[in-house]
Amino acid sequence: QLADGLAKGATQVPSSSTTDRTQLSKVVASPISVSSLDGLVQPGAALAALLMILALWAGAFATYTVLPAVRRRLALSSSATAALVVDALRPGLIIVLVQALLVSAIGEAFVKLPAYRWLEMTLVLLVAGVAFVAVNHALTAWAKGAGRVVGIAFAVITLATALTSAVPGWLDAIRPLSPLSPAYDAVRAVVSGGPGVTGGVGALIAWTLLGALFSVAAILRARTVSPAALAAVS
Repeated sequence: QLADGLAKGATQVPSSSTTDRTQLSKVVASPISVSSLDGLVQPGAALAALLMILALWAGAFATYTVLPAVRRRLALSSSATAALVVDALRPGLIIVLVQALLVSAIGEAFVKLPAYRWLEMTLVLLVAGVAFVAVNHALTAWAKGAGRVVGIAFAVITLATALTSAVPGWLDAIRPLSPLSPAYDAVRAVVSGGPGVTGGVGALIAWTLLGALFSVAAILRARTVSPAALAAVS
């Protein structure tokens, strides 16, 4: 019975061609190929992106901590509101745009990107710098000290969610509310060569427009004089 069973089983053994046997030997010898992932993640890419974004945010934040976001006696100014907004944003834009170029050059020394990707990273940092200036000016112009607290909270939210995935669900849920988050995502995507640059830049443009809108509103508010104030002056 044993002999009959072995003979019957021998006829049921599958037969593979030479090509099939070669392919099977390759799969068994190397079941997972990671060659296509070599350009996806670079050691320190996420940390480098985070440090560059935090440096830009700190520059914009410090500008309107030292300089007034809204000048006094704007109600007496004969300049157009648009000119006053540009005048208020100019110091921050100059500082942060120069800083973006320096941060990009320093970052390139560590991440060593190809020339075209370094240029892309520089452009993203410049867009992020403009957005950061607009948001910080709006926060300070509207809420002064409380606005600065919100600015610190934005940085803490992005920092906490970037350093570890083990964060409370509510913190991860409010991550998109920080303007640093799309900037970090975009710069990290450039450095690692992954997707997400376009979405991050689009979000930064939206933050720029929102900040500029509130900056205009803050300047208009400062130029408005109540009847009580006029009576007091007279």
